[in-house]
Order: sequence, then C-alpha cells, then structure tokens
Amino acid sequence: MDITEHTGGYAVAEVAELRTGAFTAEIHRDGRHVVDVENDGRGGCNYYSAVSPELRDEVQALHEYAARDFGDFEPADAFVEALIDIDTAEKNARRNGTPFSAEAEAMITAFKENAIPETIPYMESTFDLLRKIGAAKDAEGLPTESIEAQSAERATPTSGISGASRAETSSSIRRTLFDR
Repeated sequence: MDITEHTGGYAVAEVAELRTGAFTAEIHRDGRHVVDVENDGRGGCNYYSAVSPELRDEVQALHEYAARDFGDFEPADAFVEALIDIDTAEKNARRNGTPFSAEAEAMITAFKENAIPETIPYMESTFDLLRKIGAAKDAEGLPTESIEAQSAERATPTSGISGASRAETSSSIRRTLFDR
C-alpha cells in the first residue's frame, strides 16, 4: 500500500532530528522532492523553502492541503509532524516485525500519556491519519517481517552477533557502567 494515497501524495524523506526538537526534512510530493522544511528547535514554527524557483507554488500547495485537515493554527507544521510520525511508525514496524497499526497505536498512547491534556485535541488529526493508514495496511493483510527475521531467512546476521549474545553483551555493559 502506498501511504501517500492518504496524504495527498506527500511524504517525508531524509529526516534528521535532534533531541532539542530541531529537525530538517525533505517533503516529497508524488515521489518528487519539492520542499525543504526545518525547525531550529527553539519553539517557533517550521521554515519552508521550495527546492527550486519553479517549485515555489509547492510551499503554498502544502499549506493549503494541510489546512483542510489540520486546523487553523500552523496546519502545515502539524501535517509535517504527522508525516514524520508516519515515517517513524513505518521504520519501527519494519525493524520490529510488527504491524504499522500497532506501532501507530503505541505512538498515540505514549503521546496521550505524556502530553499536556489541552494539547491532545490538536493531535486528533494526526491520530486519525495514523489509524486510517494502519487500517488500510492491516486490510492489505501483508505479513510484516522484522529485519532480523528477513536476515535469518537469508542466513545473514544483521550484526554478526546473535540476539542472545547481544542481550548478554548489553546487560554486561549496563552492569559495568552502573556497577551492578
């Protein structure tokens, strides 16, 4: 299933995030890189720039598309956050071998548990989009395999260390670091 069927053709790529909330990303529309977006992580709105002069209208088109479903307070920013959440859920589903819908629900639950209650209504559009994509992917019925399951099938380990060995190594590192 092509997720962009549910996002007006939009997707993110090359997302780079910092713990401060700062990020940069490419916005693609129908598979073509059209807009760059960034946020400096200091509490302001995102900055959008077309990747070339002939694509200046794409910035406005992104804002107009976002305004349809993401309210009247910085809708493009909310839409870009939703696109980043979709990208994150996809990556987590591939890595963990879990359905997209399970990863999306985990993200939604974590947000609701940690959010200031007044902010939750502003996120409902994102939650709805994540759930809609999850339902569509589930309806497809395609099995999701983790990266480790895929490599086991090919008999090529992901890191050259078995899962049990990785667990033993990481626990011994934790014991060493925390003197336990």
